[in-house]
Amino acid sequence: MNLTYLMYQAERPRSAAEQRAEDTRRGELAMALTRVLRGRRRVSAAAVAAPAVPVAVAARPALTVLSGTAATVVPAPRPAPACETRTAC
Repeated sequence: MNLTYLMYQAERPRSAAEQRAEDTRRGELAMALTRVLRGRRRVSAAAVAAPAVPVAVAARPALTVLSGTAATVVPAPRPAPACETRTAC
């Protein structure tokens, strides 16, 4: 092979189409390598049986509602989920 031409190819700027094609090939290679490496990963039986992160449920405090002279204990309202408090785009 012509060494000078190989050096020219390595140093010249790539067009947008060439760069996209190269990025696609690199992405496909990374995906294939990830699949191979995940298939080789060994998982212990204890790790499968136990959840990775324990989920703790926080107790909500009770509220005391005063109405005249009578007091009533009611559970605290649930906070609104984050998705319902966002403004529309």
